[in-house]
Amino acid sequence: MWVLFGSFYLNGAAERSVITRFGKYVNTTSGGFNMRLPWPIDRRTVVNVSEFRSFTDRTRMLTQDEAMVDINLAVQYRRADPVKFAFNVRDPEETLGEVSESAIREIIGQSSLDFVLEKGRQEIGAKTKELVQRTIGAYNTGIEVLSVNLQDVSVPEQVAPAQKDAIKAREDKERATLSAQTYANDIVPKARGAAVSVVEGARAYRSRVIADADGETSRFLALAAEYQRAPAVTRERLYLETMEQVHGSSSKILVDVEGSGNMIYLPLDKLLEQRSRATLLHGHAADHPHGGRQRSGCRGPAVPEGTLMNRTLFQVVIALLVLLWIASASMFQVNETELAIKSRLKKIIATDFEPGLHFMVPGLESVQKFDRRVLTRNYPAEQFLTSEGKILNVDFYVKWRISDVERYYLATNGDEESAASRLARDREGRPQGRHRQANDPAGRRGRALRIHRRHPPVRRRAR
Repeated sequence: MWVLFGSFYLNGAAERSVITRFGKYVNTTSGGFNMRLPWPIDRRTVVNVSEFRSFTDRTRMLTQDEAMVDINLAVQYRRADPVKFAFNVRDPEETLGEVSESAIREIIGQSSLDFVLEKGRQEIGAKTKELVQRTIGAYNTGIEVLSVNLQDVSVPEQVAPAQKDAIKAREDKERATLSAQTYANDIVPKARGAAVSVVEGARAYRSRVIADADGETSRFLALAAEYQRAPAVTRERLYLETMEQVHGSSSKILVDVEGSGNMIYLPLDKLLEQRSRATLLHGHAADHPHGGRQRSGCRGPAVPEGTLMNRTLFQVVIALLVLLWIASASMFQVNETELAIKSRLKKIIATDFEPGLHFMVPGLESVQKFDRRVLTRNYPAEQFLTSEGKILNVDFYVKWRISDVERYYLATNGDEESAASRLARDREGRPQGRHRQANDPAGRRGRALRIHRRHPPVRRRAR
């Protein structure tokens, strides 16, 4: 049952199953009925490659002319490559959200307020889509960005009334135009289709009526010719055909026995033979009520249980369990998303493990695994002072992955938090750290310019 039910599976039409055998990628199966080795030898990850997914993000950002705008961003995407989606990034969809926010901030920061509010939405969406796709393509996320749209663009409340009137008028015009175009695109094809359907229906009806009339005419002419040659025979044939049509669906059988000399035959000998056979079988069952089995009048002495056999079986089971434990402790599996280090008495002896099944000496050797995918580290917002004397609130994230697992383990002891702390110390050692301010030097913090900008992702190497 384990082999039977664990070896067969069914994929939907839009689903792809990524199959790994002992952690190593084997193949990708498409929709339909498929087969694999049972768990835990083969494992599968199901990815829907046709489903259109979307998310929205509303945030406030700064334009090129230092005006604040609120952007409502909508991103539509699909999981195009199931292998890359499953193995390369720890959380591909979260990465897409971070990259999308970073990209829209960059594009808005290069555009003026009038361009953002008026005619630049489509161009901004196209540039943002291109930048997002290029960035996530560098991470090999396996995600395809289908569209990036600015659903809503507004300004802060101080200038909102005037801007909202202009924006509302423009949006009403666009909405009315789109509605009219949508209605035209909907009603015109329907009208054309209905007209074509009526014409085709009329043509089909005309052809059918003409064909039926031609057929009836031909049949009548043929019947008239036959009637002229043999009136009596034709009349009799027409009568018999009519009776056959009338009584063809009836469940009654009419037999003409008067004057015909026909005799109805019943197989009485067969019926009597079947009755006598049933009587004999009934009498045999009455003579042997227990199915013909005879009971023995004597019973042998009770046989004692095989104590020796049970003891041997118990020892075999214990031995198999011990062997199974030793085998499981001697093997370890490295997945496509993992890096591994094997140590012997706390000394590193191997690091270059390919995905798959590997062996070690239990008790003497140990294995530690690490994530080989692209990882993300988010940092809280911090204040910086620019050369123009303006205070910036900057929040950012770092994309990084392990490039040298041995150096990573020696430097951080395999702890991601320790690696993130080292990345933070490296970031604080950059020159911009000298401009960092804890307080507003002018004492008017509420009036200071605040830029909430997330830097584009930076890939770091853990040391």
